[in-house]
Amino acid sequence: MALTIAVRVEQAVYDCVYLSLAVINKCQMVTADRRFYNALTSDMLFAHLCWVEDLP
Repeated sequence: MALTIAVRVEQAVYDCVYLSLAVINKCQMVTADRRFYNALTSDMLFAHLCWVEDLP
């Protein structure tokens, strides 16, 4: 799953492993990686991302 996501969004597999875990566990991944976050803004998996500064 991580490799498929990485190829689709053209991002590192390392980051996509954590995103895959968030998808599998039906939760969000918190990130401070602006490049990764921006790369997913138009992807359906964006709902599984949370920008670190948006935390309560």
